[in-house]
Amino acid sequence: MEWVKENLFSIVNLAALILLSLWGRAWVNRKKADLEKEIEGVKASHSKELFIHKLQFEKEFKIYEYLWMNIAHFQGALNLFSDPEDKGQLDEITRLFKKVKETIINNIPFYSKEIHDKAELILNLSTGPVLFSVYQKKINIERLEEIKKEISIICNGIEKAIRERINNMGKAKIIE
Repeated sequence: MEWVKENLFSIVNLAALILLSLWGRAWVNRKKADLEKEIEGVKASHSKELFIHKLQFEKEFKIYEYLWMNIAHFQGALNLFSDPEDKGQLDEITRLFKKVKETIINNIPFYSKEIHDKAELILNLSTGPVLFSVYQKKINIERLEEIKKEISIICNGIEKAIRERINNMGKAKIIE
């Protein structure tokens, strides 16, 4: 019994240490579980945002791909156009112009305003001076060549803007 009296303080300290250790372990486990839940929530949120960003990128990229294809075909046909009397060429240019216009108008909210504004310049320049004037035989070849050059400059600007936009989209970071 004397041993117990002499070591009672040590026994109490040991018991307290054991209880404190058990309580500490339980507290650490609770905190760990809470943190793991929080991490999973952040991962899920980030994953959802990343998925949305990827969908937006894919949609916008497809628009640029289709827009550029239509603009390039239109510009190519326009550059080959030299005879206002050639109804076949006029019909082809008109058909390609309509595809460019349809692409621009149908996708307005889904792509960059800067690119839309540049593409719209093609519509404005092509609609009046080229197509209607040629059909009505009110355009001379010199003016037609000037319009071709203007459209070429616009197309180069669109190409540059698309490249920059795609490059920037690829570098974009998700910011919360």
